[in-house]
Amino acid sequence: MSIGVVKSSDRIQQQRFISDDLLLRTYKELPRPSIYALLADHGDELFGNDFFGDLYPSRRGRPTTPARTIATVMVLGAFGGLADKKATESLKYDLRWRVAAGIAIDTPVFNYSVICLLRSKLVNSASPNRIFDAVLSFAQSHKIVISRVRSIDSTALYDSVQTKSTIAMIEGALGEIEAEIQDPTPPLHRPSFDDVADVASYVDALCARSMAHLNTYSNDTPPSEALASNLAFLGCILDQDTQASPSGQRSIKDGVTPDRVISPVDRQARHGRKSTNRRFDGFKSHLASDPTSGLITKVVVTAGNVSDKEATLELVSDLAPLLEEVKEAPAPKETTLDPPGEGDTSGQEPNAPEFHEVLITNQDGELRLDPQVPFVIGDSAYGGFDTREDLAKAGIGILSRVPIPHNRDAKFSQDAFQIDTAKMRVRCPAGNVVTYKKKRQGGETQVRFGELCGSCPLRERCTTAKGGRSIRIHPYQDELERLRAQQRNPVFLGLYNHYRSSAERMNAQLVKVLHGGRKSRYVGLAKSQFCLSQRAASVNLARISKLMVA
Repeated sequence: MSIGVVKSSDRIQQQRFISDDLLLRTYKELPRPSIYALLADHGDELFGNDFFGDLYPSRRGRPTTPARTIATVMVLGAFGGLADKKATESLKYDLRWRVAAGIAIDTPVFNYSVICLLRSKLVNSASPNRIFDAVLSFAQSHKIVISRVRSIDSTALYDSVQTKSTIAMIEGALGEIEAEIQDPTPPLHRPSFDDVADVASYVDALCARSMAHLNTYSNDTPPSEALASNLAFLGCILDQDTQASPSGQRSIKDGVTPDRVISPVDRQARHGRKSTNRRFDGFKSHLASDPTSGLITKVVVTAGNVSDKEATLELVSDLAPLLEEVKEAPAPKETTLDPPGEGDTSGQEPNAPEFHEVLITNQDGELRLDPQVPFVIGDSAYGGFDTREDLAKAGIGILSRVPIPHNRDAKFSQDAFQIDTAKMRVRCPAGNVVTYKKKRQGGETQVRFGELCGSCPLRERCTTAKGGRSIRIHPYQDELERLRAQQRNPVFLGLYNHYRSSAERMNAQLVKVLHGGRKSRYVGLAKSQFCLSQRAASVNLARISKLMVA
């Protein structure tokens, strides 16, 4: 087989490749369902001409590229985890992208800097998540039903900058300050980090030099915003990571300060933890999904050290309009409980919370879902009583596990103790009984068996503490035990596992690509939120394309 040659007479035929015939063929051959076919068919409906109109109030200097084209490139770039430059190159060379964007084959492609500028405008606009919201609105307008159930979950969202040590952050901030004020003092000689004494002396000198600059501007306003920012950051690092000894020498603190700043570049990133052995640096992404349709209904980005329950109300804000009132309502005042007398039952959880029950008992005594109550599915991180109460105020129930008591070395757990909250007494497995009084300020009550454990025959199976066994009584102990019994019910387990798997699947799809799902490309919470919402919008579009074909 020989290599062919293009005849001069056939070169004219190559001009057909600049016509739309090839795009028409590509459109017909697009796989259906697919995100490309959906955008090709409904791109104008999703992203109209005025989609970004509020970002350009002046009629002068408006972009010449249609909003549909730019939005399509942003969505497809998020779908593939592509950078802006790679996304515009795909629009230039990939026929599927041109068909999805609705442009001719010979239409010139805009520079990727257009996306960069547009992103900055979107992040600071009144509706930064408009692409995500537009996709959800499109789904509802095409008869895709979003149910009253939300499955929620979280995962790590790694930061795009490098975490630095305390010494490196102090050196960096100090160097920028001295460069701006043109300090003629020569820099400190870096120590040998194998010499502990030399490092301690260097840290003390570094802190002393930093404190001198901070004291210089303690009563005066710095001449520039950059200097003010660096001074504030330097003071923050000294406060969170260093300490002074009685002799006045400063050293690096042992342990980690809560809410520690970890990078001079991204000052909103934090140390995070998903489990005892799994740590990360950056942010945490939270999502709510509808198990029925398989669509992501909300995404929220928080700092890495924020607990999962803190984002719950925002994740389910579309379920009830009362959620905004719950956020703004003041915290309830603690009720003072008088110590009960002998046989007094006034301590029987007088302020027990009223929850919206998700599971109700039918006439046959079996549990089933209440069709009237919207509810949330989450793991035990969302099962706390404060979260349950906040959701109940908004008319929302929750189907979530509560922690199960356990003890080390296979010793008796708290389940082996009989707790009578009405008479305020606890019976241990050996039959010893201890009475207790509830705390006036609320909170957990600690019950100690003390001397009763001294001659107890079951001591070895119960505790190794010198002072004897102690257990903690939850302020809502009866409700806690009811929930623990409920979560052992096969009906609960079946419903929980069925709905819970939805959030796990959606999280897996969300983090399928590195950039946009598992790792943020940008610095700060606002841009990371924008990055995640675009990724979620693209995942939703892929899902909608399947639902519309089915």
